[in-house]
Amino acid sequence: MNKTLAEALAFAEAIAAFTLGFDKRIQPFVI
Repeated sequence: MNKTLAEALAFAEAIAAFTLGFDKRIQPFVI
């Protein structure tokens, strides 16, 4: 249970970091 929760948390953080990085790269083109 703990391992699954930790893995889910790490996965969510990776997705958030990727999304933020993607937004920063794509933002100039959107504006």
